[in-house]
Amino acid sequence: MLTKSPVRKKKKNNRVLLACNRCKKKKKKCDGRQPCRSCKGVEAQCIYETSRSYFPTTSIEIQHNVDTKIDELNRLRDELANAKVKIRFQNDRIKKLEESQTNDSDRPSINGINGQPQDISMQSQEKKSPFARITFATAIMKILYHDQNERNEYIGSFAILSISKAIRNLLGAPRKPKPPPVFLDGDYQYPYGIPISIEADFLKNFLNISHNRYMIIRPGDIKKVFGQKTSERSPWEEFYLSISLGIGCRLVGLLHVTSYLSPEFYFRNAMKHLSDANLNSLQKIQACALIAIFVGKCYNNFFYLSSWELIGMAMRMLIQNGFHRKKEVTIEGCVEYEFMKRLFWSVYDYEKALSLSMGRPTSINDEFIDIPLPLSIELADNPTKQDVTLLYKTQKMQQDGVDFVQPITRLTSFIQTSIIRQIESRTHILFYSVNTLIPNADSFELIMNSIEKWHADIPPRATFEKTMEGKESYDYFEVLYHRARLLLLLPKMMLGSHKQRASLLKSACASASGICDGYMGMHEDSVLVFSMFAFHTAFLAGVTMVYYIRFNGYSHFLKLRSSMRSCSNLL
Repeated sequence: MLTKSPVRKKKKNNRVLLACNRCKKKKKKCDGRQPCRSCKGVEAQCIYETSRSYFPTTSIEIQHNVDTKIDELNRLRDELANAKVKIRFQNDRIKKLEESQTNDSDRPSINGINGQPQDISMQSQEKKSPFARITFATAIMKILYHDQNERNEYIGSFAILSISKAIRNLLGAPRKPKPPPVFLDGDYQYPYGIPISIEADFLKNFLNISHNRYMIIRPGDIKKVFGQKTSERSPWEEFYLSISLGIGCRLVGLLHVTSYLSPEFYFRNAMKHLSDANLNSLQKIQACALIAIFVGKCYNNFFYLSSWELIGMAMRMLIQNGFHRKKEVTIEGCVEYEFMKRLFWSVYDYEKALSLSMGRPTSINDEFIDIPLPLSIELADNPTKQDVTLLYKTQKMQQDGVDFVQPITRLTSFIQTSIIRQIESRTHILFYSVNTLIPNADSFELIMNSIEKWHADIPPRATFEKTMEGKESYDYFEVLYHRARLLLLLPKMMLGSHKQRASLLKSACASASGICDGYMGMHEDSVLVFSMFAFHTAFLAGVTMVYYIRFNGYSHFLKLRSSMRSCSNLL
């Protein structure tokens, strides 16, 4: 009897493309893993003769394809989010243009109110008013825009810039082309949220460093807007908050603190909101001044207008509104009047510094200014009735010519800066005036005596540093003092007789050394910030010391070695 043999099931082929050396030697089945199950069980070393990546398994290929698809999906998701932000921004712009066009087209004319038919040409002109404004803005930009590679600007003969340009021409150094304006990409949006702690540090740097010297915006307004939600801010508030954060972000990089965010991001954002804002005369002045300060601290970017042009526009608008003249003091308007004094002298200080470095006339002579200097009184964001009364009485005493001693506060350095700028303005008129027919009662000796008196009247170091709490360096006063002396001594040395030059050069070299030592002290106190005026001043101080050594011999190098090293490090 024949028995039926059992049906054998077809075995699944579990062969792998590559087996390890141990399984081959022992002729065992290898699963192709790393390590394989056989080697892993006896804790033996699992080695393959050829790289396993050359023979990828099916599971590895699938996993690789899945990872690739996930990366592609994440990239598409980010692109979609950025596209939605840009579309939302463009829709808002279109909506605002449509609303503006509707309002202009619905505005009744005088003839329409009187029952007469409105002129068709007037209707078409009003309907095109948004586009007319764009055309007007484009035309104005054509007038104001200039290429730094093409223009030939006037620089005074004794200006700081003239010496650096002369040396560059002698060396035959090629002029590098300037990059395009920094805010051309006006629709740029930062795709991720910026941590509030980082922006708080930017704002702190702005208030502690930049605001101490240029009081353009009330600190209470900035702090209030910073604490608001974005939806609660007006375009004007968004502008001055963004430009303040941009200046603070710029100062972070200059203080050698790492930051992942570029200051130009805030500048683009500020310019975008400025285009949407309806500004009054005071806000226009503040906008010009804030942009000028930001551009003045940009060492590698180029804006449509220079800092000198922007701050000059701010000064002319101040003059246009009569803010260069003193007003009648009232208890109701004393707080606003004090802010206007701080704003005017901030613009005055910055414009005088830039004009003196370029050897150009300023927007206004000091003979036409009678608005008093700010008072050394710190006002709270919400001053009490007693604070307002004290401010009113002190303003009244100041404008009546009563001599009184002011306390040392955080405004002391700002007030002393304004005083030394007035003295430098006298130097400007004495040596830069080209019309010799106009008499000038000032002299080199009188200006030098004023500088020495100013230096004697500054507060003691210990008292000042205790008051400022690290927000300003006492060496800042020393830099102002030596810079005023140097800018007075150099043109006098160039115009003086041969017998006078030796003593004048020695005094100029001492002031140049004081400038470099003062700047290094500010750097150690973490309050030194970049500006073109500071850069040119340090360069001029270095050239003065080099010329002194060249004139008197190399033996004098040992006396100036420390100052020259400081100057080299600064530059």
